[in-house]
Amino acid sequence: MFEIIIAIGIIVALVVSAMVPPMSLLWISVGLGTLGAVVGLPAGFVYHAKLWRALRAEGLETGGMWLRPHHLHGRLSEPRRGPVVLWFAIGAAGFGLTMLGAGGVLMAVVRLAAH
Repeated sequence: MFEIIIAIGIIVALVVSAMVPPMSLLWISVGLGTLGAVVGLPAGFVYHAKLWRALRAEGLETGGMWLRPHHLHGRLSEPRRGPVVLWFAIGAAGFGLTMLGAGGVLMAVVRLAAH
């Protein structure tokens, strides 16, 4: 079901972006990408710091947290997991906005080059 929602979202985004003028799409996408980076980068830093502190507070190893930190969420107790997962979600949303903006910039540049 989740994959269907993603596929529909991609199709809707492509159709909508085809109707937006290329220069408008470029600036909207730059704004989205910038917003995503402004939100996502600090959130990612805070997330990793909170995860490290939570793991250390519970006496757990922090090895591998830079490569696959989400695998360590299940090891945390429920009270410590909540704040960590919140910052994980904020950082993931920022990353998603950044990637959406990058895709929009790419699409706008291709459309501008075709004219």
